[in-house]
Amino acid sequence: MIDKALKFITEEINNYLLTKLSFADTSKIVLDNIARLQDAGNGGNSNKIILSLVNIEEDRISKNPDNFYKTDDNKVVYKNAPIHLNLYCLFAYNHGENDSESTNHYEEALLYISYVIRFFQHRNVFTASNSPALDTGIEKLLMELHSLGFEQLNHLWAVLGGKYLPSVLYKMRLVVIDENLQSGVGELIKNVNVVEN
Repeated sequence: MIDKALKFITEEINNYLLTKLSFADTSKIVLDNIARLQDAGNGGNSNKIILSLVNIEEDRISKNPDNFYKTDDNKVVYKNAPIHLNLYCLFAYNHGENDSESTNHYEEALLYISYVIRFFQHRNVFTASNSPALDTGIEKLLMELHSLGFEQLNHLWAVLGGKYLPSVLYKMRLVVIDENLQSGVGELIKNVNVVEN
């Protein structure tokens, strides 16, 4: 589900950019590892926004502690509860270091980061009813701007192994991982027998 959720967001923002800007490149935002790009050079993803997953966190508040549920035919199904995840998505503009064009890449980076923020300001909840392209295994996605302090930002880019790039971090909530495998099925307890010793 993680891959499907991130691909979906990438496609939605690219579709939004097509309506706002006139450019031939239909994939201005690409899903890739920003740390790998900075190690190996920018390759084919220069002058694009790179969407990278930088952290996965379990949402314990949404977790159901029960490992069973009752079916309509009065049976009990034993199954581990689904895991609810929060994904931290970094949108960073990757400009070409060796690009000889006279384009001001910093201004372009700020423009595209602004468009990402505008997109999520306009549309931050994705469900099957408002997003037909959303995978059927995903019930709902919520996008929240996640602000980092200077120290946290320094640690993040140190872990990524690169210099700071114009970027914005969003927290994607409610990605559910559920293998949907049952560990057993039983009958409901209808009476209890007490035996005295």
